[in-house]
Amino acid sequence: MLSTMLNSCSRSKINDPIGPVPTIVEFVPTSTGTYTAGYFIKTNNAPYALAIGYSTKSDVDRTIGISVTSKTAVVGTQYTTPPTSVTIKAGSAQDSIRIGGLFAGFPLGRKDTIVIKMTNTNGVATPDGNTTFKIVAQQYCDVIAANLVGNYVNSHDYYPSVVSAANDQGQYTAVLSAWTPTAGSSTKASVNMKNIGGSYFGPFLPTDAVVTTGITAALDWTDPANFTLAIAKQSYCVIGSYGASTVTGTGSWSSCDKSFTMKLTAAVSAGTFTPPLTVLKQ
Repeated sequence: MLSTMLNSCSRSKINDPIGPVPTIVEFVPTSTGTYTAGYFIKTNNAPYALAIGYSTKSDVDRTIGISVTSKTAVVGTQYTTPPTSVTIKAGSAQDSIRIGGLFAGFPLGRKDTIVIKMTNTNGVATPDGNTTFKIVAQQYCDVIAANLVGNYVNSHDYYPSVVSAANDQGQYTAVLSAWTPTAGSSTKASVNMKNIGGSYFGPFLPTDAVVTTGITAALDWTDPANFTLAIAKQSYCVIGSYGASTVTGTGSWSSCDKSFTMKLTAAVSAGTFTPPLTVLKQ
């Protein structure tokens, strides 16, 4: 009987729970486990929602004090007046801090880091002492095909590949058309480009592919911080005594100022040409 009782006690002790889950407070990290994220501000000024909360629920409201600062962004110009606290309602464990960016305050290329910091957690611990989250704010323009096709009358080629008056090969007009969304994707498309590199490699012959059919570029805006384009190897133009050529290319583009910047590498049987920097602008 004693043996049975000891075994029973032993089993009971092993099966005891380890105790209650400790309560901590934290910013919810990004999918990569970091506490820095990009905030891409659209024309509707949709705010950035930063999740924050506790590891356990409570039957009373809990308020977390916060401060929102930036070394470069200005309240009323780059972002709206931020909150000074967030309240997690009774029965909940999490809510969001909403930071409102102002699209008009971010000209193309501007980026500002906005720092959100917990100032009062009412004695509740934070994991690893992390009380700060940073968002990098910048402008984002919706990709609208109708705004991006058409004549690019302010296009230039630069050789070597540096934008400067000394390297400018002259202004010309390129044409973008036939915007075709990629099947199964809302952030990829192909577009036809005609007269690309018209100043540096031209004048083109009427029979050159870049004039008759154009070349095709694959556009990808899956990453809102990095709009890319790729030109797979295809027929290009006749380059003087070198004969027919092919072209490949890579680059970037912007839906905000409607521009495309790329390096085009033309190849002939004798080798390849140093790629100029080609900039298309409407």
